Amino acid sequence: MKKLALVLVVLSFFTIALASANEKVVYSTGFEDDTWSPLPQNWSYATDIAHSGQRSLHVDVSSPDQYSFPDVKIPCEPGKEYTLSFWVKTENVIDHKIDPQAYWGATACIQAMSKTGQWVDGFYAIRGLLGTNDWEKVTHSFIIPEHLEGNDITLVLYLRKGLSGKAWFDDVQITTKSQPAFQCRLLSPKHRTMHLSNPVTVELSTRIDLSDEEELPPSWFLMLELKKMGKKESLKEIKYCELKGEESLIKFALGDLEEDVPYELVVSLKDNDRTIASREFSFINLSEELIPQATVLDEKGNLIVNGEPFFPLGWYVSDVPANVDKYIPSYKKLKDASFNVLVNYNINYGSLGEIERYLDSLSSVGLKTIYSLKDFFPGTPWYFDQVGPFKGEENVIKGLVSTFKDHPAILGWYISDELRDRVSDNERHNQWIWEEDYKHPTWLLSCLPQELKKLDRGADVFGVDPYPVPDRPLTYVSDWMNTAYSHSGDKPVWGVIQVHGYIYYGGTGREPTFPEIKAMSYLALVNGAKGLIYYSLFDLRKSPDYPNRWDSIANLNQEISELVPFFLHGERVKLHSLTEGFEGAVFKNEQEGLLIVINHTGQEREFSLDLKEQVGIGSRLQEKNSCQEMEINDNILKDSFAPFAVHIYNIKL
Repeated sequence: MKKLALVLVVLSFFTIALASANEKVVYSTGFEDDTWSPLPQNWSYATDIAHSGQRSLHVDVSSPDQYSFPDVKIPCEPGKEYTLSFWVKTENVIDHKIDPQAYWGATACIQAMSKTGQWVDGFYAIRGLLGTNDWEKVTHSFIIPEHLEGNDITLVLYLRKGLSGKAWFDDVQITTKSQPAFQCRLLSPKHRTMHLSNPVTVELSTRIDLSDEEELPPSWFLMLELKKMGKKESLKEIKYCELKGEESLIKFALGDLEEDVPYELVVSLKDNDRTIASREFSFINLSEELIPQATVLDEKGNLIVNGEPFFPLGWYVSDVPANVDKYIPSYKKLKDASFNVLVNYNINYGSLGEIERYLDSLSSVGLKTIYSLKDFFPGTPWYFDQVGPFKGEENVIKGLVSTFKDHPAILGWYISDELRDRVSDNERHNQWIWEEDYKHPTWLLSCLPQELKKLDRGADVFGVDPYPVPDRPLTYVSDWMNTAYSHSGDKPVWGVIQVHGYIYYGGTGREPTFPEIKAMSYLALVNGAKGLIYYSLFDLRKSPDYPNRWDSIANLNQEISELVPFFLHGERVKLHSLTEGFEGAVFKNEQEGLLIVINHTGQEREFSLDLKEQVGIGSRLQEKNSCQEMEINDNILKDSFAPFAVHIYNIKL
C-alpha cells in the first residue's frame, strides 16, 4: 500500500514449472562482444575483471546525481515464464538518499517499451547488491504479462538513481522451460477452515499446459496423498490416471476425517516412480464446538466471528503501540462510526508487552485488527528481522502468531502488501501461520488482480486496491473486482478504497472527492466485495478539509453498516444492460431487497430501469435516502442522478 509515483507491473510466477523440465536459453551474454554498444556515460567494458571469459560490463558512478543505464532487447513473449540470472560484483556501492527502494543496489530490471521507444511498463524488484561484494549470482523468475503483447521487452542493468560506487556484471542469461507447466487448485473445501460433513470429498482443478505438438505421455498420472500435518506417513493414497491437457475437474472421496486436526493433501504429477511436480494443500475439519472460538469463512465467503457473521469495515493506520493512549479517543470515534477493524502498518514497532497493550486497547473499544506480517520478507524495502525475542524470518512470523493468536482483537493475519514477485515466499509465510494458528484467516493485497490465480495458496482472502482518481474512470473499481473474482478460485475479495491523493506520495494526483469515495465504495459492493478497507486514515488526516471529509465518510460507513445484512445474506444479482454511465445490483432476501444504482460519471444523468424484467418485481419501491415512495409507471423506474450519486431503493418482494 505504500505507493510509488511509478506504477510497476508484476512479472512473476504463474504456475508451478515441472521440476524435470529442461531449460531453453533464449538470451545469453558474457560481454565478450560489443552487442550492448553504444554504452552510455559511466559504463564501459572491463578487460581486467570478469566472472568468466575476458570481459565484463562495468559501471563507475562517482556522484549520486549521475544516472544512466544500458539496455538490450530480449526475445521474451507475453504469457511465458522465464528465469533471469546474472553475476554481479560491487565496490563501495552507497545509498546517499536512504531511498527505501535503493536496497536493490546494483541490479537489473525488465521493461516494456513501445515501438516508438516510449516506456509502457516495467518490473524493478530484482534483488541487487549494496556495499562491497565479490561475485554473486542473482536469479529471478518472471512472467511477461499478456497485456504487453506488441511491445519490445528489454533487459536493463543499472545502479538506481541516488547511488554511487562501482559494479561489474557478467554471464547474463535468460532461460525458459521447454516442457509444460502443471496447475492444480483445491476447489473444495473452499476454505481451509470449515466444518465439513463426513465422509469428506475433495474437488480439484488440474491443468497440464502443452504445446500444439505435444501429447500427454501415457505413463503420467496423479497421486493424491492424505497426511496429518507434520506427519510423513500417508493415511490414504489415490491414483488417478485419466489425465487431460486441458483443465479438468476431479473429485475424490477421502472418507471420514477427524475433527479439529489439520491435514495436508499432497497432489503429485508422476511419471511411473518419478515425481514431476507436486502441490500441497492444507485444511481442517473444524468441529461445531470450535467454530464459535474461531474466525472462519462460510460457503459464501463471509467471515464468521464468534459464531456470528462479520463484515469488515475498516482503515489502514500507522500507529505505534507504545503511544496507544493517544489513539484511544480516535479509536472510540471509529467504533462510534461503525468501523470494526484496523490494519496497522506499525504494529510490530514495539516490545511484545507494548503490542499486547495495543491489542488490549483495541479490544476495549470493540475494534479488531488484521495483524500485519507484511514486513518480514527479506530483501524488501521495509524488512526487519527481529520483534521482541524473535529473530529471523520464520521465527518472527511463528513467534508473533503463536503469541497473539488467542487475543480477542485478532481478526486475521495480513500476509503481504502488493508483493508482486514473491509467490513461493508468500506461500511459505501462509503455511507458517497455518502451522501456528488455524483459527484465523490470512489476507493479502494485490495491485494486479489478473495475477491472483498464481497466489491461490498465498492467503485465504484476497484484496485489491484500485485507485482511479484522478486519471481513470471509477469503473476501474468494478473492473478490478470482477477480474479478481475471475482469478480468485472462489476466495472472497475485499475492496481497498482510495481516500488518499498521490500528491501525498510525491505525485500530483488530487485526493478523491467524497461523492467519488462513496461511488467507489458502492461499486466495490455491487461487484461482490466481502469487506471494505479504506486507505488511509493517516492520509485522510493530511487533508485540508479533514473534519468535513471525516464526517462524510463516517456517515457513509454508518449507512453501509446498516445494509450489511443484505451484503452478508442477500442473493446478489448484478444488473446488466443499464443506462450508459450506471452500474447496479440487487441484493434479495426472502421478503425484501435492496436495489443499489451508481452514477459512475462526473455528469448529471437520467436513469431508467425495467423493474419487472431486470429485478423481477412489480411497482413497490422506496428510495432509502429520501424515504420517498417512488412513482413507477408500467414497471419502469425513472430517476435523476447528480454526478457520482448513489441511490439506494428498498424493495418489497
